[in-house]
Amino acid sequence: MHPPEPVKQPASPVVRRDGAVGDLRDLHAAAPRPRRRRGRGVLIVLATLFVAGLLTWLLRAQILTAAARFLSVRDPLRRADAIFVFGGDPDIRPFAAARLYRAGWAPRVLVPGMETGRLAALDLIPTQTELFRGVLRKEGVPDGAVEVLEMPGGTSSTTEDAEVLRAWARRTGARRIIAVTTTYHTRRARYALRRALHGMDVQVTMYGAPTRGYTERDWWQAEGGLTTYVNEYIKLARYELAGGAR
Repeated sequence: MHPPEPVKQPASPVVRRDGAVGDLRDLHAAAPRPRRRRGRGVLIVLATLFVAGLLTWLLRAQILTAAARFLSVRDPLRRADAIFVFGGDPDIRPFAAARLYRAGWAPRVLVPGMETGRLAALDLIPTQTELFRGVLRKEGVPDGAVEVLEMPGGTSSTTEDAEVLRAWARRTGARRIIAVTTTYHTRRARYALRRALHGMDVQVTMYGAPTRGYTERDWWQAEGGLTTYVNEYIKLARYELAGGAR
């Protein structure tokens, strides 16, 4: 004879929070799983961020140098009808324009009539335009080869400098211009000139004069370089977003 089979006991009923009656097996099935996968994912993200930060720190010189070089536009020089100097950096830009003039790249130098500051209005200091003309004169450019491009109130931005150049090009029919500025400013200056000269048969060669006190390879180590490059990226972003803002 076979021994009697054991009688299966029914699962003990349990009452869930919602008041429904179930058994223990339902309760175990509904129990939350361990959070091992979630914890492992967090560790992977943290490890990835750590490695990315470490690589950025180790390669910071290369990254920051590349960021500076992105702002610099380098065109091959060719003879032109005029050399145009963007306002600003009076201890750099007019000196570079004078060198190009002496080398015979163009027969004249164009200077924007820049806005007169409060101190210059009181005759306490020379205006930016007077500084540019004085440098050009001292560096061998005769007054007869220098032309100041005026606008009411004077220019106060890269965009307005480009506008006075456009008016001059329309008036004279010039076709080739060398635009002189500082290296970090060349990309934004070219952007402004392309907008201003759109639809005109004018070829512009960008010439970037090197900065003083820092270079593209160490600008972040100098207070002046850090300020200059960070501000330039902010201004370039405004140009892109606003379509050529001031």
